[in-house]
Amino acid sequence: MEHPTAALEQESRYELRFASIFNAGSGYIFPCDRQGHVNIDTLGTKARANYLYARTLIGREFFSPVTCVARQPPRAVETS
Repeated sequence: MEHPTAALEQESRYELRFASIFNAGSGYIFPCDRQGHVNIDTLGTKARANYLYARTLIGREFFSPVTCVARQPPRAVETS
């Protein structure tokens, strides 16, 4: 059995992106697993509503979602 923390770390390395059809650069991004499955039980109320909204409007407001490797936050660089 996989440890829950390990599963969360693996899950958070990927993002499911819903890009807007009409507004370039707009859309929604949700954490997912490698196959693009979003664990909606881990989303907050607003994020869950946004996820369901985006899924409902695929083809009307949003392109089909794409699974991508999650962007990493900038790392601090030490200088001598």
